[in-house]
Amino acid sequence: MGLLITAGVSWVGILATREQIKQSQLALAQEESKQAEKISVWVNPKEPAALIVANRSPDGIANAILTVNPIKIADDFSSRRGAEGAANTIHVHFGTLAPCGQYEVTAAQLLKATHLDRSAKGVNALTFHLLEFFDSSGHPWARDSFYRLSDRESNRTDLDFSVGGEESPRVSWEQIEHMGAKVEIQPGCGDKE
Repeated sequence: MGLLITAGVSWVGILATREQIKQSQLALAQEESKQAEKISVWVNPKEPAALIVANRSPDGIANAILTVNPIKIADDFSSRRGAEGAANTIHVHFGTLAPCGQYEVTAAQLLKATHLDRSAKGVNALTFHLLEFFDSSGHPWARDSFYRLSDRESNRTDLDFSVGGEESPRVSWEQIEHMGAKVEIQPGCGDKE
Protein backbone atom coordinates (compact mmCIF):
# COMPACT_ATOMS: atom_id res chain seq x y z
CA MET A 1 0.00 0.00 0.00
CA GLY A 2 2.80 2.42 0.90
CA LEU A 3 4.46 1.62 -2.42
CA LEU A 4 1.29 2.61 -4.33
CA ILE A 5 1.05 5.90 -2.44
CA THR A 6 4.72 6.64 -3.14
CA ALA A 7 4.22 5.83 -6.85
CA GLY A 8 1.14 8.08 -7.02
CA VAL A 9 2.93 10.98 -5.33
CA SER A 10 5.91 10.51 -7.68
CA TRP A 11 3.62 10.50 -10.71
CA VAL A 12 1.93 13.74 -9.59
CA GLY A 13 5.40 15.27 -9.08
CA ILE A 14 6.44 14.27 -12.60
CA LEU A 15 3.29 15.81 -14.07
CA ALA A 16 3.84 19.03 -12.12
CA THR A 17 7.46 19.20 -13.31
CA ARG A 18 6.38 18.69 -16.92
CA GLU A 19 3.84 21.49 -16.58
CA GLN A 20 6.47 23.82 -15.07
CA ILE A 21 8.85 23.06 -17.94
CA LYS A 22 6.09 23.71 -20.47
CA GLN A 23 5.23 27.04 -18.81
CA SER A 24 8.92 28.03 -18.73
CA GLN A 25 9.29 27.25 -22.44
CA LEU A 26 6.18 29.28 -23.24
CA ALA A 27 7.45 32.25 -21.20
CA LEU A 28 10.84 32.04 -22.93
CA ALA A 29 9.22 31.95 -26.38
CA GLN A 30 7.08 34.98 -25.50
CA GLU A 31 10.12 36.89 -24.24
CA GLU A 32 12.11 35.97 -27.38
CA SER A 33 9.35 37.22 -29.68
CA LYS A 34 8.65 40.45 -27.79
CA GLN A 35 10.63 42.68 -30.17
CA ALA A 36 9.72 40.71 -33.31
CA GLU A 37 6.02 41.18 -32.59
CA LYS A 38 6.55 44.94 -32.97
CA ILE A 39 7.71 44.57 -36.58
CA SER A 40 4.88 44.70 -39.09
CA VAL A 41 4.00 45.43 -42.70
CA TRP A 42 0.69 46.37 -44.32
CA VAL A 43 -0.83 47.88 -47.43
CA ASN A 44 -1.45 51.60 -47.07
CA PRO A 45 -5.27 51.84 -46.86
CA LYS A 46 -5.19 55.13 -48.77
CA GLU A 47 -2.92 53.81 -51.53
CA PRO A 48 -2.95 50.12 -52.61
CA ALA A 49 0.29 50.67 -54.54
CA ALA A 50 2.13 51.40 -51.27
CA LEU A 51 3.30 49.15 -48.45
CA ILE A 52 4.28 50.36 -45.01
CA VAL A 53 6.97 48.58 -43.00
CA ALA A 54 7.18 49.58 -39.35
CA ASN A 55 9.55 48.88 -36.49
CA ARG A 56 7.64 49.87 -33.36
CA SER A 57 10.41 48.78 -31.04
CA PRO A 58 13.02 51.03 -29.41
CA ASP A 59 15.79 48.86 -30.93
CA GLY A 60 17.00 48.58 -34.50
CA ILE A 61 16.25 45.56 -36.67
CA ALA A 62 19.02 44.10 -38.84
CA ASN A 63 19.04 42.60 -42.34
CA ALA A 64 15.38 43.29 -43.13
CA ILE A 65 14.29 41.99 -46.54
CA LEU A 66 10.80 42.62 -47.91
CA THR A 67 9.50 40.42 -50.74
CA VAL A 68 6.69 41.91 -52.85
CA ASN A 69 4.88 41.53 -56.18
CA PRO A 70 3.75 44.43 -58.34
CA ILE A 71 0.26 43.66 -59.65
CA LYS A 72 -2.56 45.20 -61.61
CA ILE A 73 -5.96 45.40 -59.95
CA ALA A 74 -8.72 45.66 -62.54
CA ASP A 75 -11.95 47.58 -62.16
CA ASP A 76 -13.66 44.34 -61.10
CA PHE A 77 -11.05 44.02 -58.29
CA SER A 78 -9.51 40.90 -59.80
CA SER A 79 -5.75 40.98 -59.77
CA ARG A 80 -3.07 39.76 -62.06
CA ARG A 81 0.49 39.14 -60.92
CA GLY A 82 3.34 40.49 -62.95
CA ALA A 83 1.17 42.87 -64.95
CA GLU A 84 2.44 43.07 -68.52
CA GLY A 85 6.13 42.55 -68.07
CA ALA A 86 6.46 43.44 -64.39
CA ALA A 87 8.73 41.23 -62.33
CA ASN A 88 6.88 38.52 -60.46
CA THR A 89 8.90 39.17 -57.31
CA ILE A 90 11.04 42.04 -56.06
CA HIS A 91 13.25 41.84 -52.96
CA VAL A 92 13.76 45.08 -51.03
CA HIS A 93 16.86 45.10 -48.79
CA PHE A 94 16.40 47.60 -46.00
CA GLY A 95 19.56 46.71 -44.13
CA THR A 96 18.60 48.14 -40.74
CA LEU A 97 15.11 49.24 -39.76
CA ALA A 98 15.55 52.25 -37.50
CA PRO A 99 14.06 52.19 -34.00
CA CYS A 100 10.49 53.51 -34.20
CA GLY A 101 10.88 53.83 -37.99
CA GLN A 102 8.02 53.64 -40.46
CA TYR A 103 8.97 53.12 -44.12
CA GLU A 104 6.66 53.51 -47.11
CA VAL A 105 7.46 51.78 -50.40
CA THR A 106 5.40 52.33 -53.55
CA ALA A 107 5.09 50.23 -56.69
CA ALA A 108 6.24 53.18 -58.82
CA GLN A 109 9.40 53.62 -56.72
CA LEU A 110 10.21 49.90 -56.86
CA LEU A 111 9.64 49.65 -60.59
CA LYS A 112 11.73 52.76 -61.23
CA ALA A 113 14.58 51.58 -58.95
CA THR A 114 14.67 48.17 -60.67
CA HIS A 115 14.38 49.81 -64.13
CA LEU A 116 11.16 47.89 -64.80
CA ASP A 117 8.99 51.01 -64.95
CA ARG A 118 8.82 51.08 -68.76
CA SER A 119 7.99 47.39 -69.15
CA ALA A 120 5.41 47.08 -66.34
CA LYS A 121 2.22 48.45 -67.83
CA GLY A 122 -0.79 49.00 -65.60
CA VAL A 123 0.78 48.12 -62.22
CA ASN A 124 -1.35 49.84 -59.59
CA ALA A 125 -0.82 47.76 -56.43
CA LEU A 126 1.70 45.77 -54.42
CA THR A 127 1.17 42.44 -52.71
CA PHE A 128 3.31 41.50 -49.77
CA HIS A 129 4.76 38.00 -49.42
CA LEU A 130 7.39 37.99 -46.72
CA LEU A 131 9.35 40.25 -44.39
CA GLU A 132 12.50 38.60 -43.04
CA PHE A 133 14.64 40.19 -40.32
CA PHE A 134 16.90 39.67 -37.31
CA ASP A 135 15.98 41.12 -33.91
CA SER A 136 18.50 43.01 -31.76
CA SER A 137 19.78 39.75 -30.26
CA GLY A 138 20.50 38.30 -33.72
CA HIS A 139 17.51 35.94 -33.74
CA PRO A 140 15.95 35.39 -37.23
CA TRP A 141 12.24 36.03 -37.77
CA ALA A 142 9.77 36.34 -40.63
CA ARG A 143 6.26 37.68 -41.13
CA ASP A 144 4.21 36.25 -44.00
CA SER A 145 1.37 37.61 -46.14
CA PHE A 146 -1.14 36.48 -43.50
CA TYR A 147 0.83 38.59 -40.95
CA ARG A 148 1.88 35.48 -39.04
CA LEU A 149 5.18 35.79 -37.18
CA SER A 150 7.56 32.87 -37.46
CA ASP A 151 10.71 31.99 -35.54
CA ARG A 152 13.13 31.08 -38.35
CA GLU A 153 15.57 29.41 -35.97
CA SER A 154 13.21 26.79 -34.59
CA ASN A 155 10.92 24.23 -36.10
CA ARG A 156 7.89 26.19 -34.87
CA THR A 157 6.80 27.35 -38.31
CA ASP A 158 4.55 26.38 -41.17
CA LEU A 159 5.62 29.26 -43.43
CA ASP A 160 7.06 28.78 -46.89
CA PHE A 161 10.22 30.87 -47.15
CA SER A 162 10.92 30.01 -50.79
CA VAL A 163 9.61 33.18 -52.44
CA GLY A 164 11.16 34.41 -55.67
CA GLY A 165 14.52 33.25 -56.86
CA GLU A 166 18.01 34.42 -57.65
CA GLU A 167 16.74 36.01 -60.88
CA SER A 168 14.25 38.20 -59.00
CA PRO A 169 15.22 41.88 -58.96
CA ARG A 170 16.80 43.13 -55.75
CA VAL A 171 16.79 46.72 -54.66
CA SER A 172 18.16 48.51 -51.59
CA TRP A 173 16.34 51.03 -49.43
CA GLU A 174 18.91 53.65 -50.48
CA GLN A 175 17.95 53.14 -54.14
CA ILE A 176 14.27 53.57 -53.28
CA GLU A 177 15.04 56.69 -51.24
CA HIS A 178 16.56 58.20 -54.39
CA MET A 179 13.16 57.61 -56.01
CA GLY A 180 11.43 59.66 -53.29
CA ALA A 181 10.68 57.09 -50.57
CA LYS A 182 10.69 58.42 -47.02
CA VAL A 183 11.12 57.05 -43.53
CA GLU A 184 9.38 58.62 -40.55
CA ILE A 185 10.38 58.19 -36.93
CA GLN A 186 7.25 57.67 -34.86
CA PRO A 187 7.25 59.54 -31.51
CA GLY A 188 6.53 57.55 -28.39
CA CYS A 189 6.92 54.10 -29.92
CA GLY A 190 9.77 53.21 -27.59
CA ASP A 191 7.90 54.23 -24.43
CA LYS A 192 7.73 51.65 -21.67
CA GLU A 193 4.59 49.59 -21.63
